[in-house]
Amino acid sequence: MKTEIYLIRHGQSTSNLTRIFTGQVDADLTELGKAQARATAEFLKDKKIEAVYSSCLKRAYETAEPIAENIGLRVIPIKELNEHFFGSWGSMSYDEVKEKYPLEYDAFKNDIGIFKAPEGESSEDVRKRVSFAAEKIIKENEGKKIAIATHGIVIKSLLTFWQNKPITEMKNEPVVTNGSVTIVEYENGEYRIVLKGADEHLKELKTDAPKL
Repeated sequence: MKTEIYLIRHGQSTSNLTRIFTGQVDADLTELGKAQARATAEFLKDKKIEAVYSSCLKRAYETAEPIAENIGLRVIPIKELNEHFFGSWGSMSYDEVKEKYPLEYDAFKNDIGIFKAPEGESSEDVRKRVSFAAEKIIKENEGKKIAIATHGIVIKSLLTFWQNKPITEMKNEPVVTNGSVTIVEYENGEYRIVLKGADEHLKELKTDAPKL
């Protein structure tokens, strides 16, 4: 049976706007982010989604809420879908991190597969965590259509994993934009990327991926 996974990156957050490393620190959606969430919910309204999941972080959960409400479901929060835990970088600005942690910042920017956050997770830690959680969700919803609202690095991790690429290839996986939709099919133990980072439905609400 074919299972369809709709991966949604959360709408624009206050930390996206102010260029702050949040990771597992909570951040609110901006008004634009809320509008992106509503537009994405409208885009997915007729896709016959049967389950809606999100990370436990507010920006992802609030992105999932209008998707679930539109189709009469509730959001199921899963903490293993949370963003990369940045440790001592949490709530620091990009510029501050670049100044205080130049080597780690360079790895994050240019070779994220080998990155480990000071006092936080490595990219390998994240990939193990999120791939295990996603596989559990898929197993519990075999043959269904599932929406998962989560985060940029989580989506990069899953796409690399599902394409059987080594984690060192993660640097070549573009960061998808806020409110974008990535569609993946799972059948007979194999994943197929159908659509990656689609954001045309956002129209004038589109935002660019963050620049480091």
